[in-house]
Amino acid sequence: DRFLLGRILFYLGYLAHQRGDRNRAENYLTEAEDEVPEHVGTRDLRRLLNRQHENERKEP
Repeated sequence: DRFLLGRILFYLGYLAHQRGDRNRAENYLTEAEDEVPEHVGTRDLRRLLNRQHENERKEP
C-alpha cells in the first residue's frame, strides 16, 4: 500500500535525522520522492531536511 510506504519512509527518515544521520535521511527522502512523490510524508521529510540545511548555513 502506497500510503503505508509513505508513512514508513517518513518515519525512517525522521529517525535518521534525529540520530544525526543526514545521509541516511536523504536516502529515505530520495526513495520517497521516487515511490510516493505526492505523499504528505514525503513533503514533510523534505521540509524537515531543508530546514536543517538552512539552519546549518546560518550558523557562524
